[in-house]
Amino acid sequence: MASIVTSVADAVLAIVRGLDLGIEFTAERTYGDYDDEASGREAVLIDVLTPQEPAVDLDSRGGLSYTFDVQIVVRKRILGTDRESQTGRLPNDQIDPLIDAVERIADAMVPEVFSTVDASWLEVPVVSLYDPDQLRQMGQFIGQVTVRFEAQKALA
Repeated sequence: MASIVTSVADAVLAIVRGLDLGIEFTAERTYGDYDDEASGREAVLIDVLTPQEPAVDLDSRGGLSYTFDVQIVVRKRILGTDRESQTGRLPNDQIDPLIDAVERIADAMVPEVFSTVDASWLEVPVVSLYDPDQLRQMGQFIGQVTVRFEAQKALA
């Protein structure tokens, strides 16, 4: 039997892979190294993070209830040569498509699309369009969408 949390994360990954985000990207299910510096990476990478700390409660129907967040992180290294020569700023035309991709992912994370997994969509509690510190200090775009789920598991 597959893990409840990995099954839901895989379903989220399948949805992300099927989206038209207006950019080329690679999507993977990972375990949380998204904030490492993406040195030399020119492509957009989308990480679907496997939940780390699900809340587990005894369900009155003889099973367990899991509540957990799946994070979807969009990241791209912006090369120094992409910066504006006069100001050193990152040009908007490099960042705008990435912000649009984060918005499209958030829009796609609605209850109807998760009917194939044994979990209930609860909410999209966090959307972070970008991290200004990562952009400024590392030249790396990071945007994040967090989706909360509840899933039941029968006790043996």
